[in-house]
Amino acid sequence: MLTRRNFIGMGLSAGALGCVSRMPGDTGEVRFGVLSDTHVTGPESIPEMVRVFTFLRDKGVDAVIHCGDMTDLGYIAQLESLAEAWRKTMPPDMPFLPVLGNRDVSATGKISPERRKADHALLLRSAPLEHVRRILGIDVEDGLRVRQVKDVPVVLADWGHEKGLEAFMLRHPELRDPARPFVQVQHPHPGGTIYGGSSDDPVTCWLNMFPRAISLSGHSHLPFTDRRTFRRNYFTAAAGGSYYLSGGPAQKGIREASVLVVGRTGLRLERYRLHEGTSEVLTADFPPPQPPDSAVAGSFVFAQWNVGGFCLGQDGAEGGRTGARAEAFRRQIAELGADFIGLCEYAPAFAMDGVRASKAAFGSFKHVAAGPRLGANGNAIASVAHPLAAPCVYDFSQRKQQRYCIVCETEIAGAATTIVETHLDLDETTRRAQLAALLDRFGDRSHLIVSGDFNVSGPKEFAPFLDAGFRMANCSTLGALRTHRRRKSSYSPAIDNLLVKGFDVVSVRTADDSMLLSDHRILVCRLVRSDGAYSPAKSGVEK
Repeated sequence: MLTRRNFIGMGLSAGALGCVSRMPGDTGEVRFGVLSDTHVTGPESIPEMVRVFTFLRDKGVDAVIHCGDMTDLGYIAQLESLAEAWRKTMPPDMPFLPVLGNRDVSATGKISPERRKADHALLLRSAPLEHVRRILGIDVEDGLRVRQVKDVPVVLADWGHEKGLEAFMLRHPELRDPARPFVQVQHPHPGGTIYGGSSDDPVTCWLNMFPRAISLSGHSHLPFTDRRTFRRNYFTAAAGGSYYLSGGPAQKGIREASVLVVGRTGLRLERYRLHEGTSEVLTADFPPPQPPDSAVAGSFVFAQWNVGGFCLGQDGAEGGRTGARAEAFRRQIAELGADFIGLCEYAPAFAMDGVRASKAAFGSFKHVAAGPRLGANGNAIASVAHPLAAPCVYDFSQRKQQRYCIVCETEIAGAATTIVETHLDLDETTRRAQLAALLDRFGDRSHLIVSGDFNVSGPKEFAPFLDAGFRMANCSTLGALRTHRRRKSSYSPAIDNLLVKGFDVVSVRTADDSMLLSDHRILVCRLVRSDGAYSPAKSGVEK
């Protein structure tokens, strides 16, 4: 059982009562005070807000982040009370970085129209951005924004704008360095982190690509002894802690605040319980994540790509059939560092400015096994150094579209390995029959890689493979990196995937975050032969 003195959680170390010092030897740290769900009710809340602001100020914070629900019912007078407490306590140059929560911007049925009118107005109904700018003296812009505290960017998303994180970061390439930490703030918890929810939440899928990202959120009012309040998976997620002033049957009198320390030696989360006359603290220390690619000897890289608009010659795609686009693809493929690549919707004869795709983009792959082009379908397997023997095409007996797989044999790390590249049907009934056919035909191989655009509705469709001892690259523990269909502006988890047997999945990432060159992302997986030397986290999905 989790207690105040024994914090148990993935990648966490238990703290003790009392104050926690700064991380020793790290002069480059940034200290953030973190609050959430203060639910300020009016002037009567000012003394408590002065107390918590004073507490954070005395902890030496460089800025204060508020994860939303600053006010209890969205009244202007409530935000003015919070601002008054801030001015009484904080130095003029202290940055205040809030996001707007649901109570700040959404109407509520808990108050009558008469009271609503008497208490001025709800922020949402009377220019929220203007009032926040006027009352707090800060510019919250509209929905998403980035602020810099020392050398750490803070990306802030107001209520209802969370899913715009990916598009926002695509407009800010300086934020997309996976080696650089950044803080992301929103009111609800990202899916699959602190309070459950779906791991294919667009925010979670995007943050999975940034191991040094720290996501701060609120909304759930979880007490600091709840193990879910700190989580490190493929990024760090933390609940800000509720400093709940309006009271309620289950949370009356809760007073909790946090300090997040971001430094060269990693992260420290300090969460303080300030009610009941105490100042107890739980801490969680996270060292900087180490890129797994550099640590696993004998591993290799397998990439999967539905090349779509490029190799099918769709002129409406970005760049058309130009030589510049051919060069862009060549550079992109060269930077993958892939030993193998599986391709869907591939037409090797397609040319741009007279240069064939097979040479322009995939010229570095010396061994290529390409299947026929059937309508929009065309599968291929390419290898830099591993010969691909006995290539053959296997047609599916059940299909509504022209679907097949190409199969070849090679040797990887001394193991005879079968590689299958496929593109399955959009129809669910037919697709499930095709998955069953793949498992029946190849499932008894000891070393097998099944790669492709599977068009699944979710990772649970792969349950029969997992039951048969396969590992899935794009799912669950390693995250769910969504396939992006640019034309449809839709996202689906686990469509582009690798199912492997006899290999462990070391890491999964996407290669291109610009999405300008194809209708799908390039999925890049590092694999290693299963021999006991590498111990991956348990893979699979909840069934």
